[in-house]
Amino acid sequence: MIKNEFLNSLSDTEIKEIINKVNSCLGEYKKSSRVIKEDVFKILEMNCKTLYYPIKDDDVCGFVYKLKDNKIACINSSIPMEKQVFAAAHELYHILYSDIDNGELINSEVIDEKIPLNEMSREDLKANKFAAEFLVPEEVFRNELSIRNIKKDSIGLKGIVELMDVFLVPYKTLVRRLYEVDYITIVKCNELLNEVDRKEDTGVMLWQKRLGLCKRNNERTKEIKLDKLVDMALELYDKNQITYEKLNYLLGLSNLNPSEFNIFEEKYELPPEDEILKIMEE
Repeated sequence: MIKNEFLNSLSDTEIKEIINKVNSCLGEYKKSSRVIKEDVFKILEMNCKTLYYPIKDDDVCGFVYKLKDNKIACINSSIPMEKQVFAAAHELYHILYSDIDNGELINSEVIDEKIPLNEMSREDLKANKFAAEFLVPEEVFRNELSIRNIKKDSIGLKGIVELMDVFLVPYKTLVRRLYEVDYITIVKCNELLNEVDRKEDTGVMLWQKRLGLCKRNNERTKEIKLDKLVDMALELYDKNQITYEKLNYLLGLSNLNPSEFNIFEEKYELPPEDEILKIMEE
C-alpha cells in the first residue's frame, strides 16, 4: 500500500519509484521476502568501499563521499546497532542513486526526522523511505504481524518491541511502518511517536528489559574496519612487499597487531663475545 502521509512529503510517484528500487535491489541480492538486518552491511560493502569507525558523537550516524572514482561510506560504530543498520540502508540509497560528489552526512535528526520535513533535503527523505522499505518490507512485515495475531489498531509497546527485535530497526521506524501499511491510525501513530524510546527504565527500553529483547539493537559495537585494509596489508606482507614495521602500522589502524595473525618480528641476536673472538681467530 502506498501512502503519501504526513510523515513524508514525497509524492506518490516518488514513493512508487523508491519501492521499485527497493524491490529491484532486494531481488538482485536474492533477499526478497526476507528480514535483512545486518545483511545490509554486506550489500553496502558490495557497492562501495565501506568503513566502520567509532566516532564519539551519537549525533553523527554516517557519511558518504567520493574520492576520485571511488565511492566511500562510513558508519559510526559507536551508535546503537539498530541505528547503524538504518544508517547503512540510508547510505546505500545515496551510493546507488544520489550524486555524492560533494559528500553527504547523516545525523540522528535526519534518521529520526526530528527536523521539519521542508528543511530536509529531497534526497534524505528518499533515502529514509528507501531504508524503511528495505529493512521492513511490507510483505514480510504483514507476515510477522499475522503470525503474532496482531489486529489493526491493537498494537502497543510490547508488540512493537517484539518487532524491533525481529527487524533490528529503531522504534520510530517501526511505528512509521505500521502507519504506512495501514495498521494504525494517524492519531495512534502520533501517540506512539511521542513515547520515550531512548531512556533507561521508561517507555520502550523498559519493555525491552521486561521482555529480554533488543539486546542486539542497543549494542554499540565500536568496531573498526577500514574496508579490506587488513587483508590487503597481510597479502602485501606475504609477498614481501612491505616490512614488518609497515604491517604493524597498518594493522594498528584497526587496533590489531601482527601476532594476532601468528606473525612475529624476527630478531637477530649477536653471538656471545667469546664465540665472536673464536670465529675471528679461525
